[in-house]
Amino acid sequence: DGACTIDVIAIAMEAKRLQGLTLACMATPSDEEDPHRAVARSLLMRMLARLRACLHQWSDGERAWLLRIREELCDADRGWIAQFAMQTVWSNIDEVNGIASVIEKAQNAGRLAARDAVQILSVLARNAEAAEAILREKLLGSLATRVAETLATLPEREVACILELLLDSAHAFGYAAARSIVGTLIR
Repeated sequence: DGACTIDVIAIAMEAKRLQGLTLACMATPSDEEDPHRAVARSLLMRMLARLRACLHQWSDGERAWLLRIREELCDADRGWIAQFAMQTVWSNIDEVNGIASVIEKAQNAGRLAARDAVQILSVLARNAEAAEAILREKLLGSLATRVAETLATLPEREVACILELLLDSAHAFGYAAARSIVGTLIR
């Protein structure tokens, strides 16, 4: 009769195995792949797309998986950087150092998009006190300065739209970062 059965447990086991792989291995199907693995791969890729744009906090399981492949995700799609900044637990030293490293790497490579920089600067400002406790004022100020420099690529009209955010951010950071953010406004 052509009906096929779906083995949900086999799909779940394949999904768990795939989550243990690198992003490249997880996303690439193999020749003559088991159908359960193909379904699990498809579901995980859809889940990644949803988690990339979600506004709710990730679950502990999602967070553990995504943090493990954070570098790969951010290299594959720079939009993940702002999402990781928003999802960072600012009292966790490993997460704070990890997102600072990702932001710096992207900014150094010229891969930090100006609109993502707006979100990142906003997140840094909202969490300045907690981030400063881990990164120290000088490093946090340097990170904020580097993110603010990316904003210089925005058209003047867009900078005007985020003026209040920039001023609030400047207020949240130390003197050096505030000068840099205000300098971005003046350019």
